[in-house]
Amino acid sequence: MRLFVYPYSSGSESAKLLATALDAKRIRLTNSEYEYRHDDIIVNWGNTKCPYPSLNPAEALQKTVNKLTCFRTLRERGFEAIPEYWTDPADIPSAAFPVFCRQRLEGCDGDGIVVAETRADLVPAKLYTKRIFGTEYRVTVFQGRVTDIQTKAPRNGVTLLSSTVKTYANGWGFQRLPVPQD
Repeated sequence: MRLFVYPYSSGSESAKLLATALDAKRIRLTNSEYEYRHDDIIVNWGNTKCPYPSLNPAEALQKTVNKLTCFRTLRERGFEAIPEYWTDPADIPSAAFPVFCRQRLEGCDGDGIVVAETRADLVPAKLYTKRIFGTEYRVTVFQGRVTDIQTKAPRNGVTLLSSTVKTYANGWGFQRLPVPQD
């Protein structure tokens, strides 16, 4: 048995750290000499185009990367703890503002977000989400179990540039929280 990490990008620092922690090798995304064997174990580290059988298949990741698909999938499975969202600006109730106009469904780090404080501030977007004041979380699920919980927190020694869009560039980072045990 061989253990590999398939990264989402060639320069992924987190994929390098994971491979080191697991004593695994990383598979190069270009000019790779890797040849799949049926007993290989591959950790797909966020790549929606991973061509190999892996512990977290590309098809599952594709449902999470696209924010609208993710929200719909979670709602279909009975998970209601997601922000209110709309695809048609005419459906947004006046009491919902401020609203994030998400011009990119697969954006990260605030890419493609326009904050609309009022209806007049709305811009064309593929998805509109109600801003939830407070804490932002990232939850990792593996084989139906929560394996990691992170929350956004100000980075030490960094000036916050925005408290609305909590990105790394705006002074925020993720902090791990304890995972509840059964």
